[in-house]
Order: sequence, then C-alpha cells, then structure tokens
Amino acid sequence: MGKRYLAVLTAIVVGYSALLQTGTFAQPPQAPPSPATRETNNQISINFDNASILEVIDVMSRVTGENFIIDPAVKGTVTVIAPKRVERDEAFGVFLSILEMNGFSLVRIGNIYKVVPSRTATQKSIPVHSGRESRDVSEVDKVITQLIPIKYSDAQAIVSVITPLISRDANITAYPNTNTIIITDTAANIKRLIQIIEEVDVPGFEQTITILPLMNAQADVLTQEILQALEAAPAGMAGAPGAVTAPRTRRRIPAQQVVAATASQIKIIPDLRTNSLIVVANEFDTEQVRFLVRELDKPTPIEANNIHVYRLKNALAEDVAAVLTNLAGQTAPAAPGGAPGATAVTGIRTFYKEVSIVADKTTNSLIITASPQDYAVIAAVIDELDILRPQVLVETLIAEVSLDFTRDLGIRWLVASPDDEHVTFGSVGELSNADSLGASIAGALAGDTLVLPTQPAGINIGYLNIDEDFLRAFIEANASQSNNDFNVLSAPHILTLDNQKATINVSQSVPFITQRVSDVVSAGASAVNEAFEYRDVGIILEITPHISPDRMVRLEITQEVNDAVLQEVSSSTGEALTELKREANTTVLVKDRNTLVLGGLMQDDDSVTVSKVPFLGDIPFLGWLFKSTSVQQRKMNLLIFITPSIVTSVAEAAELTLERRMQATDLLQEKLEACPTFQDGATLGESAIFTGPLEESGPK
Repeated sequence: MGKRYLAVLTAIVVGYSALLQTGTFAQPPQAPPSPATRETNNQISINFDNASILEVIDVMSRVTGENFIIDPAVKGTVTVIAPKRVERDEAFGVFLSILEMNGFSLVRIGNIYKVVPSRTATQKSIPVHSGRESRDVSEVDKVITQLIPIKYSDAQAIVSVITPLISRDANITAYPNTNTIIITDTAANIKRLIQIIEEVDVPGFEQTITILPLMNAQADVLTQEILQALEAAPAGMAGAPGAVTAPRTRRRIPAQQVVAATASQIKIIPDLRTNSLIVVANEFDTEQVRFLVRELDKPTPIEANNIHVYRLKNALAEDVAAVLTNLAGQTAPAAPGGAPGATAVTGIRTFYKEVSIVADKTTNSLIITASPQDYAVIAAVIDELDILRPQVLVETLIAEVSLDFTRDLGIRWLVASPDDEHVTFGSVGELSNADSLGASIAGALAGDTLVLPTQPAGINIGYLNIDEDFLRAFIEANASQSNNDFNVLSAPHILTLDNQKATINVSQSVPFITQRVSDVVSAGASAVNEAFEYRDVGIILEITPHISPDRMVRLEITQEVNDAVLQEVSSSTGEALTELKREANTTVLVKDRNTLVLGGLMQDDDSVTVSKVPFLGDIPFLGWLFKSTSVQQRKMNLLIFITPSIVTSVAEAAELTLERRMQATDLLQEKLEACPTFQDGATLGESAIFTGPLEESGPK
C-alpha cells in the first residue's frame, strides 16, 4: 500500500507541468510501477513554470504531508527548473528555498506552518536556538533566531563586520552585558555566519582591566590626549603597535567619568585619587594605550614651571596668600606612581605639583611658582577672591535715658541770744550749707549786711528777726524737685568692609589704684606708696557686618560702657575709684538703612534720707518742723541706635558722602549764624561759610 502511495505522488510531480496547463489536477495512473519506477520511489522531480505560489504550496503540502496557513499577503508566481530528482526528505528544504527566494518564510506554530512575508517573519513566534557551533545548525532556509555567545572578541565589533552578510529582511544585534550576538535569519545563512564567527573570535581579543599608574601627567588630561591620538592615528603608524579609532571628545573629563572609544571599545577611566588610568580593552588595544602612556607620562620641563606675578586689584596680598597656602598645604603624599604632595586629605587632588606662593606688600602682588596646569587653577581661585567687597557705613547713637527723681522738703531753725550766741534746732540736710548760713546770720545779727549762701533749686522761704533786746531768730523752709531724662553720650560713625570688624572707642584712660603700701619712715610718720593701672573708661563698641544678597545686614555687636565711680573701699583705705562695667554681646539682622535699637535697664536705685532733731522730729505733725526729708529715685537705661548703610559702588559712596556733607554744612551754618557781628556788619557765620568742593573751599 505504501509503495503504491509513493508511486502516485511521483506521478503527480512528474505530470505537474501538464496539470498547470489545464489548471486542474488529474489522478495519476493507478497501474503498478515498473521496476525502474520502484527504484525511484523515494525521489521526486520538482519543476514549475510560472506557477502560482499558492499552487506550489498546495503541491508541497501533498508531498510533505504538512499543514500550511497562508498569509493573505503571500502572492506571486514561481518558476523552478530541476532536471534531477531529489530525495523526498530533501523536498521540504527545496520548498523553503523556493519561499526564501521569493521573499516568504515559514513560521512553525505547533504542528502547523504559517507562510508569511519574510519582512514580518522576524516578528512572529519563530524558534530560538543557542550555540556557537555551526554543525549544530541545519542548513535550511527556515527562519530562526540564534543566540551566539562571543568568547574573546567584542560582540559589537563582530556585529559591525557581519552585518553586511545577513539576509535582506534579517535582524542582528549585540547584547554587551553578556557579549552575545542575536541573529534572526534563515538557518542556512546563520550557519554560514557562525562559521565566519568561529574564524574571527579567537583568543587575544578578549577585554581585560589594566591599571596604569602615572608618574608625572594628570590622569584626566592624559586620557583626553590618548583618545585624540587614537582617533587620528592611521593604520600601521610608526612607533605604535597598531591603530585604534576613537571618537573626538574635546570637553574636559570630570573625575571618575568613563570615556569610551566606540569603534574599538576602549574604555579609559581617569582615577584622580591615585592619578592612574583604568583601561578596559583587549590585549591589542591595551598595548597601544600602554605605549602612549610611556611616551607621554614624562616629567614636565623645568622651564615650563613658570614664575607668575599676579597683581591684585582689591584684596590684600597677605590675606589671599594665606588662603592659597593653606589650600596647597592640605595635601597628603600621592599614591605610588603619583606626584608627591598633590592630593588633598579629602581624597580629591588639589594641585599636581609643588606650589609656592609669596605675597609682596609693596605692590600688593602674589608671586606664584607653579606648573601651567596648577597656575590655571590658582588664577581661577584668585579671580573669585579678588573682588570689590561691599562696605557698610555704621551710624550709632549712644544715649543714656535717666529717669532721676529727687525731692527735698525741710525746715531749719536758728535762734541766737542777745550775746550773739546761737543754736540750731532744725536742719534741712542738703538744702543749704549750715556753716555758711550760720556765719551769714551771725554777722547779720551783729549788725553786718546779711549775705545768704546760694540755696538749692526750688522754693526757699526764710524769716529773720533781729532784736537787740530779745532773742534773735531765723527760720528757713525749702521744697525742691528735679528730673533728668535724656543724655546723648556719643554719636560716632564708622565705615568698614563686609565681614570686617570695626571698633568705636570713645573713652579716656583713668588711673585705678591696684596696690597701696604704707611704710614707716620715722617715729610717728609713715609714707604711703600706691601703684596705679590705667584703664579705658567710656564707650567701646565693636561691630562686624555681614551683607546678604538681598541687602540685609547681619551685625555681630559687642558693646561695653564703663564708668569710674568713687566709692569707699574700707575704713582704713577710704574712698577709691572703682569701675562700673556694662557689657552686652548680640547678633542682629537689620535691613539696609533701617535703624535698630538696642537697650536694657542698667541701673535702678531708690533712696529716702530723713534728717531730724531727736525726739522733736518724731512728734506727729509737729515733728515736720524739726526734720527734713530727701527722696531720690534713679532709673538709668542705656540705648544704642544703629543704622547700617550698604555701599556697593563708587556711585553709592559718592551719594552717601554728599548726603553727610550737606548735613554737616547745615549744622555748621546754624552754629555760625549765632556768632557775633563784626564791625563791617558781617557775622562770623557769613565769613566762614564754605562753598564749592572741600579741597577748594575758603572764606569768601
């Protein structure tokens, strides 16, 4: 039965040309095959002359027994001339070649094949195989996906070589993470490509990691130079092992950034901490990089270590030199192979060579000895430091607000007998001088003119009775009250730079006794030796301004107000000067040209003094005739008014100077207008008013 079936299929293929002419399929003869035919039962003849692709698929379905689903886009005609018969097992391969030549492919899904255009076959569910042995791939034109691992070479480099050899609708890509090539093409073409890969993927081209320490050059700069040299080097360049192309990258390479040469896949990582190059490349490329490092990593000629003179415009040379010297001094020995003393303690390289910086005060210049690379860094830092710093005009008003209240009330009696002797019954305390008053009254009682001493402020009422035959009497009553309120101690102005401390000192040196020694000179006599120490007594104000970008001023303020007070130290020593100190430290924030007030209660004293005649002064109501009372209240508050004015330019300074000059001129005119008049009728004020610039001013 099987032989008969094969004979029928053979007859169908042999008579296929006749069937194409009629457009129908005729059943082959059912006669048993001849012996010659039996010998050819496993072979078929495939010949098509301008036959429809659909008819070819139908015939091959009958021959192979496979099921096919045809995509609607599959159309066209096929011509096949095959005078020799092929084995039945080879018929399917011939069919795949027919489809591939006409732009179609088979995609197997289960037990069914899909016939689709080749351009869409790569997007279908096609079989996936893995391996790099060509003998494992069948030589058929069926579309498959093959994963080919690359052992030694770079996958991307091989892809660039074999891409021109793939089929028209095939896909090829490289996956760098696993160094694998992915190809979707016919199995026959993939087999051919694998054979090529086996020949080019040989040992000696695998990538390795090599660390090249540098002795003199900078890692980032040398990386840039090597890549540019590799890009420009022609093949077989003299002095180099070979040629490698690299993309041109002219920007400076930041620390730890990877720079890769795409064509040859050379990766160079500059490690600034150890001043080394980390090279990721195959052996061939690594040797070329090593050759360039040997030629370029050489000591810089001495003449290149120029001595540079940098003239500063605004900053002080000593201050800038101190900053730069401190910056250059924060270094630690470099790693083996690096430049000595060139790495900061933080691990980031500051300077690559030894740097020397000397400040010249006479010209306000910096003399810098450094390599060209280091000098470029230093010059950039100096440009940021040598700027026109803004200034702050600090206007202060230091005032003492004293709420002193003193009230005196008392009565004083004086009675004298006819023999000019007098006696005092009452007292007014500080209201008058008892001795002076007594002497004046005694003289008046004796017939002299009465001259009373100066009496305190307030109401003073007195009665004097002079009678030669009777008691002569004098009565004085006084009531006074005094108040003190505001006292301006100082109003200094000072101009200072931003972040620069300014000191206002309005004081005088006062001697204070620090030691007192009594020495016996002779019997009954002694000498006192005293040691003095002079101290500043007055107002000391220290202000450090800090200007913010939004014209706010942060003020660090230290104020000190000292007074010398005479005070009884001991019964044996007596009175001596003591220092009364009031000090405050604070930090405040104030807007430009706004006034800030600092104050606080410094002293609060209340005292009541009663002077009276014993017993008589204690009598209710009547006792007021024999006593005096003094009430004193003192509250002193120290206020400091501070107004900062920011000066950022010459124009602002000129404007502020003109404003203060006008204020001074107005004040001077007010004072001079009050001066006396000369003989010619001109006043001193008119003769002394200045006009025009100060340097050209003079009397009219």
